[in-house]
Amino acid sequence: MAEEEKPFICFKNGWNMKIEPRNRKGWLYLSLWMLALLPIVFTFTWLMNRELSTAQSAAFITGFTLVMIGWGFAMSRWMKVRSEVIDMNLMIDFMREREAQKKRGRR
Repeated sequence: MAEEEKPFICFKNGWNMKIEPRNRKGWLYLSLWMLALLPIVFTFTWLMNRELSTAQSAAFITGFTLVMIGWGFAMSRWMKVRSEVIDMNLMIDFMREREAQKKRGRR
């Protein structure tokens, strides 16, 4: 049985990761994650447009920041599990090794 194509592709270079949608399913999942962000942003905007004390404003901003960090972490973990991971360090090493083999063959 053939393995199903993963909806995301993850380019990993040490601690840096770049996750991109790979196909239509990936774009759909990314859109759903973005739609899930709308109620959070609208609630925060609605709360901040009221008459608030400084302490209330600080509490709402802190809460919004923590929710956004959690949302971003959850999204990145969820996408990474559903990604084809390409380690760029291994790719670069492979390309260097191949180039060295080509140079040795020319002599």
